[in-house]
Amino acid sequence: MRGWLLTFVLWTTVLWVNARQFNTHWVAAPDTDSLAHVWFRTTLLSSARHHEAHLTIATTGLVKVYVNEAKVGTALFYPSRPQGDTTTIALTLDVTPYLRPDSNVVAVLYSPGFPHATRRQVSAVFYGIDSKGQRFAYFSDNSWICRHAASGLTADGHEWVDGRWADTPWTASDFDAALWRHAVETTDDENATAPFAQQQTAPCKTYTACLPAEKIVRSRGYNYFDANGNEVSYDYGRGFRGLVRLNLREARWGEQIETAGLRYTCNGQMDEQASPVFAIGYQRRVTVTGDRYFRRDQITEAEAVDVAPIFIDNTFQ
Repeated sequence: MRGWLLTFVLWTTVLWVNARQFNTHWVAAPDTDSLAHVWFRTTLLSSARHHEAHLTIATTGLVKVYVNEAKVGTALFYPSRPQGDTTTIALTLDVTPYLRPDSNVVAVLYSPGFPHATRRQVSAVFYGIDSKGQRFAYFSDNSWICRHAASGLTADGHEWVDGRWADTPWTASDFDAALWRHAVETTDDENATAPFAQQQTAPCKTYTACLPAEKIVRSRGYNYFDANGNEVSYDYGRGFRGLVRLNLREARWGEQIETAGLRYTCNGQMDEQASPVFAIGYQRRVTVTGDRYFRRDQITEAEAVDVAPIFIDNTFQ
């Protein structure tokens, strides 16, 4: 009975529609490449706090969503998708709890699911009911601004993170607009090329209640470690799907550390944390190496973080 109910819920909340019928408004970084993570943002003004608001995000990759600096939902990122999948997936998020009375900053961190270039990066609609009971809707367009993020993919599909710029307050209302550029909006002229036209008419998988996501389910320490020169290996006893999160102390500014598919550049703060942004994998024993400045005693904790693909109830994120 429980299995039948789950099937029914998923069937009623997952709709297959044509991308144009869904009314997508794609935006992309003007210098799109196959490896870049991209920060997108827009500021929407209002005269009073909206009564309610939702944000529908469509993407062919992976996203983290923020409203007024707050990360929306409890997922590590959205959506959960198989490796190599570029299906357009649209998710509707209830963002009412994050609203402000004067303006609302919507920010999205985008990553391609694997190294490939596409102009179908993010499509968004922010809609709801305002303080006067009137309906409103704002679509993503070239008024959105963007820039390359402080992270990205490597050519072999792993991830790099530059800790020196990772704390940039890019989701805040007060931010440094230098290096930001207007996003490129998809136009009808671009549909003239066959490959892109095929992308535009690709099916869109739409979720409104149960959202496919990757979520942290637990974290734990290592069983033991082996040190060998400027590298150290941590054994976690049993295999897990997820990521390794390193807590570092007194690392040098610009110091390079590599572990479990992550290349991390240190920011030189007293304490910092090195972990992937989107990259997850299967692992049990993880080796950490670094440049000539790396020392094993800089690692104060090496946590195994289990991540699971689940459906999150949009009502109780």
